Amino acid sequence: MLTDNEGDSEITEVTQHTQSGREPVSPLTLSLRLDNQPWVLEGDTIGFTVRSSVQSYLYCYYQKPGKPVYKIFPNRFSPDNRLVAQSDQRIPGASDRFTLGADARGDVHNVLCMASHGDIENDSLAALPDLHPLRGVASLESIHAQYVVAAKARGMAQPVKSELTIPVK
Repeated sequence: MLTDNEGDSEITEVTQHTQSGREPVSPLTLSLRLDNQPWVLEGDTIGFTVRSSVQSYLYCYYQKPGKPVYKIFPNRFSPDNRLVAQSDQRIPGASDRFTLGADARGDVHNVLCMASHGDIENDSLAALPDLHPLRGVASLESIHAQYVVAAKARGMAQPVKSELTIPVK
């Protein structure tokens, strides 16, 4: 559940990036760490930390199975999606005025974060509304596919992705 308002589980995927016609750039790794344990309890708020091995640009999306996809980062409260190497980005952040709620036991919450060496959001991806259900986006995999296409169109390697699957106990 995504709500507007005024751990140690980590999954990492590593990709060596090369940009067309350029020397290989530093490998980018992206890790997500759930604030709580590998699960959350009914009624808890969900929060996580993202870390990138190198300076990069971050994009994060949220979905419960069978429910709409939400763009949660960058967002209107945290519009700057640049990550400093080896620094933590908390989502939701301190200035964000929304929460991710673990509303029912047995639910599963999914988070997809992607990072790239350069900003790969094209006009249509940048225009996606934040913190609202995304019309026409069926799954986190379909949003990832759109970023892969956008990166290719800009002559960049596909973004590194990392995912969290968060069960509610």
